[in-house]
Amino acid sequence: MKILHLPQVGSTMDEARRAIERGQTPPFIVLSDHQTEGRGRLEGRRWESVPGASLAMTLCLEASVSRLPALTLRVGLGVARQLRRIDGLAERVALKWPNDILGAGSAKDSWKKLGGILCESSGSGLFIGIGINLEREAYGPSLGETATSLEELLPTPKTITPHPLLANREGLARAIAYAVVESLEDPLWREKYTAMLWGLERELRFVAGDPRSGREGSGRLLGVGEDGSLILLEEGNLTKRYHSGEISGFLPRSV
Repeated sequence: MKILHLPQVGSTMDEARRAIERGQTPPFIVLSDHQTEGRGRLEGRRWESVPGASLAMTLCLEASVSRLPALTLRVGLGVARQLRRIDGLAERVALKWPNDILGAGSAKDSWKKLGGILCESSGSGLFIGIGINLEREAYGPSLGETATSLEELLPTPKTITPHPLLANREGLARAIAYAVVESLEDPLWREKYTAMLWGLERELRFVAGDPRSGREGSGRLLGVGEDGSLILLEEGNLTKRYHSGEISGFLPRSV
């Protein structure tokens, strides 16, 4: 798969759109060493990027792929499955609905944000933005309690040389892209996604709709639907499905 590797961009998503306008045909990857204006799922949220410390990429596919149900979840599955194939990470990567990749912290049941996904589409293509923290420097001190990186998850090298995975960004980007395509076509994606779902069968707090609305409820996480919805068992044994929102945390375990 062709990679357009750029030293610095505002947004790899925007650069992928420009590449289409210049005649580049999908599939291809836009990869940058430094992204200055990466955006998150919600307006106003940004993906911070320190030069060389993150994997900032956009995978561009044919526009028809955007019609797949649960697109973001399928993409997340591909990213997580590829990361789990790395030695030492088989049980240290999980999925947080709807678009976060988590890495295991040092404490028990401690999971932190390792990466995120953003999907946008137009008549010219499907643009899948993927951001992964590669090194500790990828995030600032203010995010130390909630973020992690591959550098922190990988086994400590016996030498001072960088881990080969962190040095070969193009190889990692290409492997993730192929794993995403594989998951998009996988008829068993839902079962595989559920097996990696953070919080499964736990009682949790959930904000329906726009997470900034403050309308928080709670329920037990049962899984996800074929359409990508989150399925919660709420008070009164009512099963409800949510197509947008955010998991804000766990409720204390009963003793």
